[in-house]
Amino acid sequence: IAVHDLLTQEQEKAADVCMQGIFPTPRFTFAWPDAQDACPVCGDPLYLKLTRKRHVVSLAYGRFLAVERQGYCPAHAELSPVRSQQLQRIVAPGSTVAYDVLVHVGIARFVQCRQTEEIKMDLSRHYGAEIPERTISYLAQKFVAYFQVVHRQSVELLREDMRHRGG
Repeated sequence: IAVHDLLTQEQEKAADVCMQGIFPTPRFTFAWPDAQDACPVCGDPLYLKLTRKRHVVSLAYGRFLAVERQGYCPAHAELSPVRSQQLQRIVAPGSTVAYDVLVHVGIARFVQCRQTEEIKMDLSRHYGAEIPERTISYLAQKFVAYFQVVHRQSVELLREDMRHRGG
């Protein structure tokens, strides 16, 4: 057995141990940024409105519990709560799957032409991420939707670049 094979077997065992709950799921708290510690209208300090918890799966950070603290100004309750920008860069609001997983699934599905079952096995084997095939299929569709939005928003930049290059 090669050293690489042993390492892979050890990594798989470690992932199995983590999945069985022997080690606690890491917990990260995300609060509104210090720069937004005051109401944008009156400048009074923000108060804690609510705390939301959700389990998130990420390729970069693994599986973790995200605890989001949202702030508000009691004098301006009509304003939307102030949320963590850092958490929003990792995962979409309400989602349990991070953007890096979505991109990995999209590239595997549409660039590498892999099937959902293959993607599921790859995520499990290499990242310890257990994601159902139906979710992988949904993430692939979501990837296309996001790609379409970014493409539409970039049309003018693409046209300008094409004109710059000669057509």
